[in-house]
Amino acid sequence: MVDIERFHSLSYQATSVEQLAQDMGYSKYHFIRLFKKATGTTPWAYVLQLKMDRAKELLLGSSYSIKEVAQHVGFSNSLYFSRMFRKLVGQSPSQFRKT
Repeated sequence: MVDIERFHSLSYQATSVEQLAQDMGYSKYHFIRLFKKATGTTPWAYVLQLKMDRAKELLLGSSYSIKEVAQHVGFSNSLYFSRMFRKLVGQSPSQFRKT
């Protein structure tokens, strides 16, 4: 069984599924199977959703720039963050903040 609370604490620093699996003490493929069975989604899709949810909170509740929000949720490249945000949320971070 995957410890979801522990997973949450590790997810913002994660850069790959391999790293998450290692940090959780599993092989990559075993971790993916266990995680998907427990949550219904892949670990990386879950991580991205967590990051986007946190980014939404920061965009609405702080005066951080888009670049700072990206860094706070674990993206070193703010352009990549903006692309992923648009893909998953349906609008750019700046559009989301305005609405």
